[in-house]
Amino acid sequence: MKMTIMKTAFAHTALTLTLVALPVADSIARSTPKSTQAWWPTSLDLTPLRQNERGTNPLGADFDYAADFARLDLEALKIDINDTLTTSQP
Repeated sequence: MKMTIMKTAFAHTALTLTLVALPVADSIARSTPKSTQAWWPTSLDLTPLRQNERGTNPLGADFDYAADFARLDLEALKIDINDTLTTSQP
């Protein structure tokens, strides 16, 4: 029992000396979370995808999505999608 207490005291003393020896800036740097830019510094810039301008529409400013969707045959589209996903191609 006395030996276990001595080992524990020695371990606590060593840990305390190690923590005191760390520079303050290093311990602060370890505790602050890293930003996304720090983890992925060369990530793709997605800001062009967030633009919602009329000039970026390839179908033109007067294209009516609702009217075009109303003319769409959804059952035929589902069949085409199912055929494409289940038919083997080279």
